Amino acid sequence: EQEPLVSVVIPTYNMEEHIAETLNSVIAQTLQNWEAIVVDDASTDKTAEIVQDLCVQDPRIRYIRLAENSNLPAVGRNRGIKEAKGSYVAFLDHDDLWEPKKLERQIRAMNSDPLIGMVHSHLWVVRNGNRFWGPLYLPAPKFSIANTTTLAKKNMIQCSSVLIRKSILDEASGFDESPGLRAVEDYHLWYRVSQKTRIAYVSEIHGTYRLDKSGTSSLENMQQRLKA
Repeated sequence: EQEPLVSVVIPTYNMEEHIAETLNSVIAQTLQNWEAIVVDDASTDKTAEIVQDLCVQDPRIRYIRLAENSNLPAVGRNRGIKEAKGSYVAFLDHDDLWEPKKLERQIRAMNSDPLIGMVHSHLWVVRNGNRFWGPLYLPAPKFSIANTTTLAKKNMIQCSSVLIRKSILDEASGFDESPGLRAVEDYHLWYRVSQKTRIAYVSEIHGTYRLDKSGTSSLENMQQRLKA
């Protein structure tokens, strides 16, 4: 049996409203050699039933349920990374969506330069059902490189747009599960990854990010951590 090229890691909690649409955006990818690992942080709604129904329809989708609620996306993401069989890992939040060519275009970008260990793209932002162009911090050239210096100033990388080599993730030991980094654990990881490899930006819109997230921002705390 062929190993998947990309492992899509989707941490979820009580997302019966959007999880099917999110998974369908993975199923619709033009690059079909993937597996999706949904890690459920002990949901109490119908999330499990919806995902398990989709697992039956498409065996590339795997469902893992954590024994108790961690309230930390980092825990679900790390479990997904541990289970991943792909050479690449892509992250997708449980209420975000991908454009059909997302994986295909990003794999092509990765293959263009072996020094690139991670790529990210742009996502539409949706707030209260309205789609708008989110802030674009990066210039338009195909590969502008996010580096340690630029990342220390601000996080211009949207988690649901990231594709990264599994080997780099393993080397960086995944996401930091400290509760103090909740909501910025992805930023913390990108910063550490930037010290190990080139991060490239593909200047295309590859999905949709819902802004109605119940996230807390510890951005200032994060910036203090980076200076430490």
